Amino acid sequence: MDKNYDIRWMAWDRMCYPKKFGGMGFKRVREFNIALLGKQVWRLLAVLQSFVARLLKARYFPSSLVLSAGLGNNPSFVWRSILAAKDLIEVGSILKVGNGESINIWNDPWIPEIGSTKILTNTMQGLEEEKVAGLLKTGM
Repeated sequence: MDKNYDIRWMAWDRMCYPKKFGGMGFKRVREFNIALLGKQVWRLLAVLQSFVARLLKARYFPSSLVLSAGLGNNPSFVWRSILAAKDLIEVGSILKVGNGESINIWNDPWIPEIGSTKILTNTMQGLEEEKVAGLLKTGM
């Protein structure tokens, strides 16, 4: 009994359509993964005292926030993966100033304005590491 099976190929994009639209309902794995990693970046910002946040902060961004962290030396696979989603979170978020002691004037997104959340002027020499707290008037 020799049967001829006809294989019907379908493009990956079409396979990712929901079933009700003729697709297979597969998830877009890369986008789904970036979304989950973005959730981890958000947790690194929101839950600063978690074990993972303290561990990654000590290793990769000891004197800044996760949004201004770089790849660093000899980064782990986990850290590389988290950095892949950092830009996604950075685009849609700004920092709550509070006392401003942990927010870099030039590099961190802290200005609540549509268009740009960072200062657009050039960094002033000698003030590269200055914090927002230095701009706030105290003692009132």
